[in-house]
Amino acid sequence: MDLFDNQIGRRIGADNPDASPEELQQIIKSKIENGEVLVMAPKAGEGSPPVITWSNKVSEADTESAAGVEVPLPGHR
Repeated sequence: MDLFDNQIGRRIGADNPDASPEELQQIIKSKIENGEVLVMAPKAGEGSPPVITWSNKVSEADTESAAGVEVPLPGHR
C-alpha cells in the first residue's frame, strides 16, 4: 500500500514541478477523493486485520490512524 501511494506521490511531483505546496495539496486531495490511493479501513471485527481499500470506499473518519504511534527515524532514538 505504501509503495503504491508513494509512487502516486512521486508521479504528482514529477508531473507538477512548479506547483506550490497548496496546489500539490489540492491535487493529492483530488486523488484521495477520486479513489486513486489506498487506505486502511477499520478492522472487520475483534482480532481481524485492517482491510486495505481504495480511498473513496471509506470515509476519512473511518480510516485507520497511526496518530500517537512513534516511529523512530534512522539514526535517532
